[in-house]
Amino acid sequence: MGHRPGATILRAGQSRRESQRVAHARDLHAEYGTPYKVQMLMGVREDAQFDLAGAVDVYQYVPYGEKWFSYFSRRVRERKENALFALRAVLSG
Repeated sequence: MGHRPGATILRAGQSRRESQRVAHARDLHAEYGTPYKVQMLMGVREDAQFDLAGAVDVYQYVPYGEKWFSYFSRRVRERKENALFALRAVLSG
């Protein structure tokens, strides 16, 4: 999947730093017209994804393929709550 030249793609999650990155991209867009879109892991802060979707393109990504489990395991090691996010996404979907 391509994107427009000069577009900024943010992979955002649940941290405060990542929320600040989204706010910074929004500010750059307002001041300079810099296009951007946000990619977030399915099941993580879906409330924020819906809120953002009103103003910017938001894409959910899902790990798949042969290495999906190693990716998922790494995310759980980084933040234990990610296991709960994933479980909720599976059970609610």
